[in-house]
Amino acid sequence: ISDTYKLNDETGYVRIVKFGNDSYKDFMESLESLITNDSLNNLVIDVRDNPGGYLQEVCKIISQLLPSRIDFLSTVDADGNSNSYKSTGQSFFQIGNVIVLIDEESASASEILAGVLQDMDRAIVVGEDSFGKGLVQEQFQLSNGGVLRLSVRRYRLPSGRFIGEGDGQTYNSLQMNRSFTSKDYLQPDYYVNHDFADRDVDIFKKAIVSLKNSNADHTLESYFSMEDQIDTNLEFEKAKILFDDDLVSKMKILADSVVIESLRLLEDKDEWNILE
Repeated sequence: ISDTYKLNDETGYVRIVKFGNDSYKDFMESLESLITNDSLNNLVIDVRDNPGGYLQEVCKIISQLLPSRIDFLSTVDADGNSNSYKSTGQSFFQIGNVIVLIDEESASASEILAGVLQDMDRAIVVGEDSFGKGLVQEQFQLSNGGVLRLSVRRYRLPSGRFIGEGDGQTYNSLQMNRSFTSKDYLQPDYYVNHDFADRDVDIFKKAIVSLKNSNADHTLESYFSMEDQIDTNLEFEKAKILFDDDLVSKMKILADSVVIESLRLLEDKDEWNILE
């Protein structure tokens, strides 16, 4: 977990950068910091740029968001044999509406999280098409000291579609609210392009140079006008140097076009009435 914020009085935001050994523990601690009276009206889970990780961790997180014991994921081998994963039905907190943010770097476990909650009509998915990696791999040691990783199974979502292996067929969500055309990647319910991202490795150096060459009167508000086609990523990096990093990070999230659309959906509701 890299970021946990209250976007407003009713909405929490959690960003998961990868699914490691402690992701479920960190996720629950993040929820606890956002919860009031054991409940939270809205939760935005951001798995953009998340390459995946441990299956058991994402399954435990998913289980906390599903209301009852139900099969929500299966792995299928070449012979058609499958293993299923079931929710525990033991949710520690009452979570209302859920929105999951994805992009083209969301892969594997991130796609499982978004795809399962989408298929179960438990969440609205916002952002861009995902990466498309739905294979279970096993590692075999070689005699020369190397390793061989073989794809042995595929991930199948509740609707029946496979992640990363589209067949062009139409699949229905659990409550028949939505239908999905199976493609090699996961599609969001609402497409929103990400305006800016932290992918420029030289952005910090640019910010330092820009500040040294600037005679402007620096105030926190001056970095968030978003006018005149300014380089927003650079402006935020400059603000992080000058001001409280946590506050600036939250302001950057609130200025994110995908988050803005998510907050709009929570206010205006989606076309399938999944967000109550």
